[in-house]
Amino acid sequence: MTTIRRLMYLNAAVFLLMVAAMPALAQTALPWNSAQITWTQATQYTDGSPLAVADIQHVQLEWAAAPTATTWTQQANVSPPTTTLRVDNLPAGQRCWRARTVLTASAGGLQSDWTNPVCKTITRPNPNPPVLQVADVFGTGSAPVAWVNGSGKVTDRMVGSVAAGTLCGQCFATTPTLSWCEVPRAAVVPGSVTAPGGGTVAAPCHYADLALRAA
Repeated sequence: MTTIRRLMYLNAAVFLLMVAAMPALAQTALPWNSAQITWTQATQYTDGSPLAVADIQHVQLEWAAAPTATTWTQQANVSPPTTTLRVDNLPAGQRCWRARTVLTASAGGLQSDWTNPVCKTITRPNPNPPVLQVADVFGTGSAPVAWVNGSGKVTDRMVGSVAAGTLCGQCFATTPTLSWCEVPRAAVVPGSVTAPGGGTVAAPCHYADLALRAA
């Protein structure tokens, strides 16, 4: 039986890479549940003789949950000249890929060995905290601002107003729907009463998604 020449493995065949940040893709960050895979096409047979790109039918990619998996699942067949594949909507956890070169029928339909697997851990990012902002308590587009004394108590000394939607900081007093929280002094429109120099001021604040959370 004629000895079948296998395609060159790794450096001279399909060289598979997981791309965390390809230079060409540096301006486009991938979503957390996506992966970008790239490879270099085979250029030789295992005996060193040249392999024409026209003889490559496709690169076959398979995936599994671990590099040592015994069962792999078809991911895609990618024809030249394409040498990259983006996979989206991946579940959290580890995902591994391997690849091999498959020749055209006219070139014998030969297949290379599989590459070593490459893996990526898909990690779901933490959510952002809710946005706390000044409430439009009177329907006028603003809210009163009170002085906070040195003990962290919100006083009845109203020192001005602040626009609704202004971001709030540390909170000092809380009601079932509103909290009196620190607001930037620079955002306060002064009233007839002034706060002591350098003192903290607070306004009634709520979460931007309050209506949604309460539904």
